[in-house]
Amino acid sequence: MNLFNSDFMKVSGKTGSVSVLDFLAGEFVVQNMLMLPMVVMAYLVAGAIYTPVASGRMFLYKDLDRATIINAKILALFGIYAVYVALQTVVTVALYILYIARFDYASGTLLPAAGADIASDVASIAGILCAGVVTILVVAALATRFSTGSTKARTTPCTSL
Repeated sequence: MNLFNSDFMKVSGKTGSVSVLDFLAGEFVVQNMLMLPMVVMAYLVAGAIYTPVASGRMFLYKDLDRATIINAKILALFGIYAVYVALQTVVTVALYILYIARFDYASGTLLPAAGADIASDVASIAGILCAGVVTILVVAALATRFSTGSTKARTTPCTSL
């Protein structure tokens, strides 16, 4: 947002205070607050788990039981989440190096100077990643019983006005 004349989501700080890890933690926090990646991931998990369970059709899995198939799908979804996190990390680091590093608030270092700041950033990132893993597991558990968010049409007319 620094490219626009706006104070919305504008990165700033004291001179030399924002390291790569600080910026990465900030990006993870912003992504977590937006909730869009987790909503997309929840829909992907629910679609991958609910559809075969509800239809009773699990193609090409004649010798495997249902639990093995669902566990394999959950592991594949963890792989997708890992690719998303890796891509977000690479893009954030590249953005820092190519754009943010030229501003006076950027320190140009990988880690913050204070150990407490490093611990805070790592705890923030780890908490968000663990929340993503828990979200995948909870949605997968719910998707074995409930649909992907579709609603049933009302079968009785509404007469009270």
